[in-house]
Amino acid sequence: MKFILSLIKPYWRTLTVSLSFKSIASLADLFLPWLIAYMIDETIPELRTETDPSLWPLYLIGLMMVAIAFTGVILNIMANRMAEKIAAESVRGLRHDLFDRMTRLSARQVDALTRPSLISRMTSDTYNIYTATAFMQRLGVRAPVLLLGGIIMSLTLDVTLTLIIIMMLPLITIIIYVASRKGIPLYRKTQESLDKLIRKLREYISGARVVRALSMNTHEKEAFDTANQHNVNQDLKAHITMARINPMMNAVMNLGLVIVLVAGAFRLDLGLTKQGEIIAFVTYFTIILNAMMSVTRIFVLSSRATASGDRINEVLDMPEDIKDGFEPVVINPDQPIIEFEDVCFSYNQKEDNLSHISFSLYQGQTLGIIGATGSGKTTLINLLMRFYDVDSGEVRFCKQNIKDLKQDDLRKRVAASSFKTT
Repeated sequence: MKFILSLIKPYWRTLTVSLSFKSIASLADLFLPWLIAYMIDETIPELRTETDPSLWPLYLIGLMMVAIAFTGVILNIMANRMAEKIAAESVRGLRHDLFDRMTRLSARQVDALTRPSLISRMTSDTYNIYTATAFMQRLGVRAPVLLLGGIIMSLTLDVTLTLIIIMMLPLITIIIYVASRKGIPLYRKTQESLDKLIRKLREYISGARVVRALSMNTHEKEAFDTANQHNVNQDLKAHITMARINPMMNAVMNLGLVIVLVAGAFRLDLGLTKQGEIIAFVTYFTIILNAMMSVTRIFVLSSRATASGDRINEVLDMPEDIKDGFEPVVINPDQPIIEFEDVCFSYNQKEDNLSHISFSLYQGQTLGIIGATGSGKTTLINLLMRFYDVDSGEVRFCKQNIKDLKQDDLRKRVAASSFKTT
């Protein structure tokens, strides 16, 4: 929730107007049942007692109801358009910040997060944030206003029947809380399984020619089906858990509705309430039920958005483990251009991939690096370009430790030089 609020904070002016429109439209919806009750209990009985009744009071109430309903529709449309615009703009900024942070991740950080996971966070997770941001603006004000307003309007009609509704709310709150606590971890697992699915897809796309040349299509299809089925199972598990909220809430609220109708019938028979009030009360009960369902949907979306927001924040909050230097590169042709001095490096921090590497290259010299795949040829270039930092030893460019050099300057100088690896 805090993550979404921080996203929409820059658009607070538009958000204020949008939420105001939503609130007014919700209040308009709440006023309609009251007018119906007034028409049934007050206006129509007065017309029956008159010898020459005029229908203008009915026409006036009808026109008022049409005007209120039309105003509510227009304000809702305007508020929904503003909500979608705010959500789109805020997520656009989020994607920009996320991509900018990805460009500054070190190669070791990218390896830890994995490239498929970064793709998933940029696409699927940001879409979840967009969906939650839009719906929370559309329902986040409307649902509470209808819920609280419906209870208040019900209290003005019949306090006893309203207490039946209020008694149902704690049970509904417990249902939502328990389901949300279980849903957030499941949605995170769903996104992680999506990472694995994207990884398998990237592997096939990048190696499609090799797969076909070796007649491994069947094997790759089975591997993809396994990853796809795992993602489906995780998604179903999360959705089934959260989907339990709706039927449980419906059962509780429908039970409350039955009790209200039975109690209302007895109170009507005893003359403690009126027919119009019962009709209005049932309408308010329906409004409260729909508001609770909207609150449920907000919790479902916020649970998924919370899981996605945590994954996005994991990238945004990553510290820069390769800090840029400040010194420019100074070329001296009489000194070695490249020096590796007792360099050791490990990708997994468990065993060295390179051990005690030392060599020097002067301007004009050529170094041929020969070895099998995985012997460390590309690793040497990655260390020279400072995509990774060495675990021990030093890599120097023109007698300067590359950790002290500006990365852009270093890479431009290296790119302008001639190196051959075989």
